[in-house]
Amino acid sequence: MAIRPVLAFSTLLSLFFLLPSVHSKDVILDISAEPQESITRIYHAARGISYYIYTPNLGYSVVEVRDGQETLWKVARDDHTLMDVVVHIINEKPVLIRIFSTGRPSFNFKYFKARLEGPELLACRRRSEGDCLPYRGTGRRLSADETGECSKHTTGLITRIAHRARRGSITKEKQSDHHERMSPHEEEPESHREKWTSITEEEYYHEYNELEVPKTLDLKEPLDEEVFRKCTWKPFGVNSSIYTPRGKFAIGKITESERVVWESKGHGEKCTSLAVYGEENNPRFFVLFLQRGSTISKLYLEKKAEYIEINEDIFYKKIAKLEWRMVKEPKQQW
Repeated sequence: MAIRPVLAFSTLLSLFFLLPSVHSKDVILDISAEPQESITRIYHAARGISYYIYTPNLGYSVVEVRDGQETLWKVARDDHTLMDVVVHIINEKPVLIRIFSTGRPSFNFKYFKARLEGPELLACRRRSEGDCLPYRGTGRRLSADETGECSKHTTGLITRIAHRARRGSITKEKQSDHHERMSPHEEEPESHREKWTSITEEEYYHEYNELEVPKTLDLKEPLDEEVFRKCTWKPFGVNSSIYTPRGKFAIGKITESERVVWESKGHGEKCTSLAVYGEENNPRFFVLFLQRGSTISKLYLEKKAEYIEINEDIFYKKIAKLEWRMVKEPKQQW
């Protein structure tokens, strides 16, 4: 759902209540608390980004908007009237706010974005539709269409990633440094830390378009096809499945029932694609494409008693042996 129709609807809803000035009672709107009888709150539920619309009821005038102890807006003069507040939500966490007020004869808007921290909420960035993890050595990127089938497109993606890895631009040391820079040892007390930062209208729409909703991909559960797409293929006879998120979703956690294969550490880290190899319902090898900001890396895992990280060469040697066994002994289970 486009954001501009949402805001147009809320604006019209607010203007409906714009009646000639009458004596009204001053109230404070706290978006962190349940609304009082002085405020009407409308909730729009969505699989992706939901939102609340707050409007003052007739006979009440909002003079201040807060989130707990943090003040976002205050009335500036007698003829300054708050019309509505729109709060966009991901996983029950507010991420963007738009405050609409009138100050005759003009309309006024204020915009805020949340200071997102930790693994509880990813400030994810959109990746191009249809990106899938390429199989090593093919020089191709796979793209899953709506039917779940795979079509192959020649790209230099895997070549560029490998080149960056050889140059040393993708290293665990650099990823660790990046994490440390974003995770200072000394933090302000929660009560003193501001949750919101003011942004421009252009930044507001940009932030909305860039947001993604982190979801858990459980490989043992039926696939939620509204959130993820899956394509299957058999490189050299080995069963393989590739998973990518749809639309405004991102992979924030991968599980096999109660067992956690991988989980985002936060700070914008996400999995953009997952490839699994082995039996369809019991994969043995995993390749994850991970992204944090502009840093891209790959993670290779083998399932034993635990999910063990292995290096790229060992991973593909094991895959090659698996390929040989599948061709040599196609009817036997490994």
